[in-house]
Amino acid sequence: MFLQELNGHENIVRLLNVLKADNDQDIYLICDYMESDLHAVIRANILEEIHKQPGVPEHLASRVSGD
Repeated sequence: MFLQELNGHENIVRLLNVLKADNDQDIYLICDYMESDLHAVIRANILEEIHKQPGVPEHLASRVSGD
């Protein structure tokens, strides 16, 4: 599986645990600690144009579909 190949990559946050909420409708994803978050990076307006380009979703879709 493609996502398993990304395990341990320095640019990928590890999923440590998944917890079910008491309301049986929500889940909590427990991930590695990051010093920043995507929302803060976007607000700081420090992304260059290359960072704003689509690519990962298309790459994942091609791996899943077998293209």
